This record gives sequence, C-alpha cells and structure tokens, in this order.
Amino acid sequence: MTPLLLSVTALLCYTLGCIDGALIASRFVFHRRVRAAKGTTPGLREYYRSFGLRGVLLILGVDAVKTLLAVLLGWLLLNVVEAGNVGKLFGAFCMLLGHTYPIPRRFRGGTGVFCFCVMALAFDWRVGMGCVAVYLIALVFSRYVALSSLIAAGFCPLLIWMTGYETLEGEIAVLIAVLLAVRHAENILRMVNGTEPRLNLKRTDAYGNREE
Repeated sequence: MTPLLLSVTALLCYTLGCIDGALIASRFVFHRRVRAAKGTTPGLREYYRSFGLRGVLLILGVDAVKTLLAVLLGWLLLNVVEAGNVGKLFGAFCMLLGHTYPIPRRFRGGTGVFCFCVMALAFDWRVGMGCVAVYLIALVFSRYVALSSLIAAGFCPLLIWMTGYETLEGEIAVLIAVLLAVRHAENILRMVNGTEPRLNLKRTDAYGNREE
C-alpha cells in the first residue's frame, strides 16, 4: 500500500511542479514573451520588466498554489498509512523536482526558492518562520541571494528536528536542500570565481545613481 501511495504522490506532485506560472502569464494573460538574454532562464527581474508587478504577483501566486496543493496532496495520501507529515515533505520534494527540472521545458525550470519558503511555512509555521529569518540574516550579511537561500534550506532539517519531528521528516528536508544546491550549482561556481552579483541594498535616484 505504501509504495503505491508514494508513487501516486510522486506523479501528481511532480506534475503540479511542471505547471509554469510564467508560461500562463505570457501566453494567456499578457500575450507576449519575457525579455531575457538568449540562452538564460528568466528570473523575477526579467518577469517584472516584461509584465510589471501584476505579472510577478501572478507568477508567485501560481507557485504558491501548486506548492500548497502538493503539501496537501502528500498529507492526504500518506495520512492513510499514518505518515501525514512525511507526505507533506515528500509531496513538496516531488513538486520542487518538477518545478526546477520540468520535462515540458527540457529540465530548465525555476530556482525553487519561493516554493521552498511556502513549503516550509505550510509544513509547520515555526519551521517556515525560522527558515525565513535565517534567509534574511544571511542576505543582510552576504548580499548573495543564492547563498542565503542555500543556508536557509540547510537549516530546515535542523529546525524540523528541533521542533520534535521524526528523523525521516528531517531526512526528506535534507534531500530538498540537496536539490536546491544542485539547482544553484552555477551560482555556487560564480561565487567561488567572484563573479556572482551581490544584492544592491543602496537606494538609487531617478537616474540610477547611488544615493549617499
């Protein structure tokens, strides 16, 4: 029974992850493509330039809904064998796999950071708030978005164990952290080489000059 439930959860949640909010926005809402450099995967900055704030909120909304649905599906299916908490994380892992490596886009998907935050909050608000706090602290000190995301994902298993969950829940969170690390491999290499851009926390004026 358990292998069947795991298989059904994996299939449904991976399929959910393949749903592309940016594709929905570009083809069915705004009817235009995202402006991005050739050979690169567009990020939120490119979506904002192409669709504005409304487009970004639409994309994030789609990502939030599919993440919540994956967590709910995992909980409902595996709760049959009294493994609901495991189901939440397993469903989220499979959804993140589909989001970061979707078959329809030839395995070139999003980074999964926003989906990870939604997943952590949906699993347990204490774990989610802890991950968000770690992310913000790391971002302030490092100003690397990718590094801050990886540090938050790395802390997630520790927070799960600290809040009293079983070993298996934490182990699935480790798999999620590894998945995000693999997805951010290019960012890691750029950080090692010193070419990864840092977040600019200084304000600029109307002409793009830094304000002192």
